[in-house]
Order: sequence, then C-alpha cells, then structure tokens
Amino acid sequence: MNTIRDVTLEEAKRILEGALEYAEERGMTMSFAVVERLGNLVAVHKMDNASILFPDWAIRKAFTASSFATSTTALADRIMTNKMSYAFYLKSDPRLMYIKGGIPIVEGEECIGAVGVSGGTDEQDEECAEAALRHAGFLANLQK
Repeated sequence: MNTIRDVTLEEAKRILEGALEYAEERGMTMSFAVVERLGNLVAVHKMDNASILFPDWAIRKAFTASSFATSTTALADRIMTNKMSYAFYLKSDPRLMYIKGGIPIVEGEECIGAVGVSGGTDEQDEECAEAALRHAGFLANLQK
C-alpha cells in the first residue's frame, strides 16, 4: 500500500532555516510558515520586528498552496485570466490567500505540504519561498 506522507517537523525546520537565511541576507523582516498536505500548521516563524500580520498571511499562503497543490502564483494567474469559478471559490474561504509567496512541497508526484512567506514584495516572498525549499532539498514547484 502506497501512503502519502506529510512534511515532517525536521524538514519544516530546515525550510524555515532557509527562509530566515534569505531574509537576513537582505536585511528583511519576514514571517514564514510550513503546513502539511492537509493544510495543518507544522511550523511558523516570525522574525523580530516583523508585522503582526505577516505570520497569518504566511500561514494562509501555505494553506492555499497545499490545498490546491499548486503555487499561489499559479492560482493568481488563473484568477487574472477571468476564470470566475476560481475567483468565487478562493474568495469564499478566509483561510485562502492567492498572492505570491505560497509554494507546495512536492515529493515525487505528491504534495506533502507547502511553505508560505510574507513580508516583502510579492516577488521577494516568492523568491524566499523558493530559496527555503532549495535549502531543505526540495524543488520549488511554481506552476503545476
């Protein structure tokens, strides 16, 4: 029997370590979150002096990426192409956030969780999430 696993706490710590390294190298104050494949929080980190809003936004981005097994960038692109069914669904659940910075953690063909980043520009959040996944040995899956 093939079972799908979830991202572990140790893997989440490595992902957060990579995100923190990215932010510190750039003098940024950000927050990062890792959720497992069902969207439950595994770990979150708020840097000193980061906005009180950033942890929640990071969690929401990770939750969104995990729920749809795709990046929040790809979801935002779909919404911008006037696919109203996506827009309606995404706006119907306050846990969802469809701006850059949420990327699924993929192992083989399966989503085992997601990382979310908040605190920079959309592009910086996405770059930080990508760097965090690379640091932990995962490939960033932006378009799925």
